[in-house]
Amino acid sequence: HPGSEPMRLLDPVNGELNLLVAQRLAGDPIVPTDYSSSAVRALAFQMAGEPDGAATAIAAAERAAPYDALTWDLAAVLAYVRGDDLGRPMSIDAVIRGARIAPPDVPSSTDPPALSYDISAFRIYPRDALVGGAIRLRGPVSFPWSLAPLLAPDFRPAAGGG
Repeated sequence: HPGSEPMRLLDPVNGELNLLVAQRLAGDPIVPTDYSSSAVRALAFQMAGEPDGAATAIAAAERAAPYDALTWDLAAVLAYVRGDDLGRPMSIDAVIRGARIAPPDVPSSTDPPALSYDISAFRIYPRDALVGGAIRLRGPVSFPWSLAPLLAPDFRPAAGGG
């Protein structure tokens, strides 16, 4: 349809998160100021070895988008890698979603939580919306905890990346 906007599969924040993860896995340089989303910028700062920048950016995200579950997912994973208490970000996330995400020590191969995370679109959907007997691809660690290894400043992509 002439003059219409192209269809977007991801909202801008999810698109930025997708780009950041792809850049990290490809071994590309991470420049935190390239990201307009404070929550995604916080991850980028952590990846760049700037934990103070990460703390400032995630605090800004919590103020700017307090009702966005992704903000609290990313706040939780940052707290996890810093060794901070997960209670606040996980509790707020649970209120927003209506259910808790699996804690970091629960492998994704166990009974799936009430909510599933679609890694291709960075979206959560209720487990009961799935076909019960369907075969699902699951990594060993569920989202958002699967991001934790990428946040180490000394992370190196697997052979073939970057």
